[in-house]
Amino acid sequence: MSIAYDALAERYSAVSIGNDFDSSAFACVVYDGLRVDAGRPGDEVYVLSDKAFADARGQLEDYVLGKCIVVVPPGELAPSDCAIAVSVLEPASAVAEALEDALLRYRRILKEMSSICLKGEDISQLVESAHKLLRNPILVHDAALRVKARTERDIMNDDLWTPLDSSLPDYSRNSLPEGLPRFIEQISSSSDIGEYKTPYGATAYSIRTKEVGGSFLVVSLLQKNKAVTDGDKLVLRELCRFIEATIKTSAKLAKGDLGFSGLLLDVLEGRIRNSVEFANRMSTLGYEVKAVANIIVVSPQKGEFSGRQAQRYIEDIFNTFPFGMGVHYKGHLVFLGTYDDARTVTSVDYARFEAFLRRFKMIAALGSPYPTNRPIKELYRNALANLRVGRKVYPDKRLLLSEDCQPYWAFEVCLTHGSPDLYIHPALGILRRHDLLLQDSLLDVLNGLAMNRGNRSAAAKDLSVQRNTLQSRIREIELICQIDLSDPATIDHIRCSFMMQSYCNLVDVGA
Repeated sequence: MSIAYDALAERYSAVSIGNDFDSSAFACVVYDGLRVDAGRPGDEVYVLSDKAFADARGQLEDYVLGKCIVVVPPGELAPSDCAIAVSVLEPASAVAEALEDALLRYRRILKEMSSICLKGEDISQLVESAHKLLRNPILVHDAALRVKARTERDIMNDDLWTPLDSSLPDYSRNSLPEGLPRFIEQISSSSDIGEYKTPYGATAYSIRTKEVGGSFLVVSLLQKNKAVTDGDKLVLRELCRFIEATIKTSAKLAKGDLGFSGLLLDVLEGRIRNSVEFANRMSTLGYEVKAVANIIVVSPQKGEFSGRQAQRYIEDIFNTFPFGMGVHYKGHLVFLGTYDDARTVTSVDYARFEAFLRRFKMIAALGSPYPTNRPIKELYRNALANLRVGRKVYPDKRLLLSEDCQPYWAFEVCLTHGSPDLYIHPALGILRRHDLLLQDSLLDVLNGLAMNRGNRSAAAKDLSVQRNTLQSRIREIELICQIDLSDPATIDHIRCSFMMQSYCNLVDVGA
């Protein structure tokens, strides 16, 4: 009946609503074509039932101007129980026709929304379809205030429509607008439509979907172009149901694009770069971002995690180890933890975690702990680089620490983004050709000297030769390659060249 009231109110100025309509003021009542004596001669009342709109024009006579037409819900026979009364200066059949046309428009658009939902199309299309009826801005966001859909042309200059970015005045003080956290808390715990007054003075009527993947969406109708009616709220509730059905079958949203998971995915994809914005959004989810952050990337020993595997292991690791919450991203599990200081996670925690990884045939790499004002995406790249390096350098390890892997980052960059030959010292190629031609072993001598950082006594011991013999071989190398092996910079370059060569050939790397 609220929708019928809206349809009549759009066309007729004098409309009343309620269940206390006094039929005694009228001579008779026509209910679906049945005349009932109402007690006072001289006036007529036409009562239309929702179930009979299609037939109303054939059942009602057109009288002269000056009628009061009453609309009652289906099944309600008593005119005193009516919901809507409208005084008009035109025939009842014209009112019935206007009401029928309006309700047909509602039915057509609701059918359109149902079709969008069944086809699994984007929720933004549902929003645009509902806007034809609601004629006010519509916004769909998750609990982290990440906008998932909105009316494209009918928008608001309001905090709900803008990202929680520190460059905006409302967020520059690392705090949320007044009333917003309470609104999120209220909407999270209720399935009813809530009313929220924004800091800019607009009124938002909001309802949340049921939980999907541990989170939900909030559907808001903002009062801008016209007053929000009870009929609008019914349409808003229907829109929420359609969105709820759509996200349950959406390939994108079903994979954790809501709440914390979606927020961390935004960070990893680079859509959120500002640390203040990230902290603000985390606070809307009820999480405090502490001083130090770290990322852990977990991967199977072979292949990638499937969606079902990922969900199970994310829950197991989150409930057992102090590494924060996780998300499935590009075949890996990515965990973000924030701590009061870098010593929060102990060696005992790491030992237990390594045993867990070994048991389930997984491998994990830690990034370096950094202050939370550093971009989270940078921490992720740090951990991912450790994973790639550690698989090659430490094939038997299950938990790869940043301090062990970081010395090899430059080699990984050369291997994946450049030509290692450009960085390897020319002496290695010169001696390789010399040894092949003369069946000599000067390259082994140079390797032994470089790996001992130029210490000739240690190199002689490793090569099992006399020091004088080594000195002679070193002079021979210096002559052939035209280099000075007493220069520390040259020794460092040659040492790194041997390590890079070994790394790029995927063999064990000496230290």
